[in-house]
Amino acid sequence: MATDTDDAQVRLERKALQKTRALVDRLEQEEAQRFRGLSRDFVLVGALLLAVLGGLLTFAALKPAPKPTADMTAAEYIEHCLAKIETTANKKYRRELDGYDGRAVLAIAIRPTGEAKVEIVKSSGESHLDASFYRLAASGAPFGKPPSQAIGNKSTVEITRAFRVERSKGDLVIEREPAKGP
Repeated sequence: MATDTDDAQVRLERKALQKTRALVDRLEQEEAQRFRGLSRDFVLVGALLLAVLGGLLTFAALKPAPKPTADMTAAEYIEHCLAKIETTANKKYRRELDGYDGRAVLAIAIRPTGEAKVEIVKSSGESHLDASFYRLAASGAPFGKPPSQAIGNKSTVEITRAFRVERSKGDLVIEREPAKGP
């Protein structure tokens, strides 16, 4: 009888040991899965942080020029206006210029209110491109009130520049040297 009780006791202990091993295995699997989930979450959070940082850097690179101030020189005000046109054009209207190659000279007259009147002085030879250049120059307005020294004794600030686009790049470039008329 002692052997029967001993055998029963051994069977109970083995069964308890199997249940304990199964429980430990299940807990280890749950812990491993939880760890995999955490590492996946860390990877996702890291990717999200990189995307946000990349977006902030892109946004900072594309931010518009600061508003004109009363103490700007005439040259600084003109550069402000040209930079605003280029930034707007290359950010919002790039597809409109895609595939074109050409150069046109435009005159921009900026009133004391910052509003602009645009005129094509020398055509690119492409009516679509001329219309695009005209629209892009006008899209920068209003430019902000020009500083008094930029206007002087005139009623407007006059800017005459060559606008060009290259088929391979698709970016609008405004030449910074004053352009001559026809």
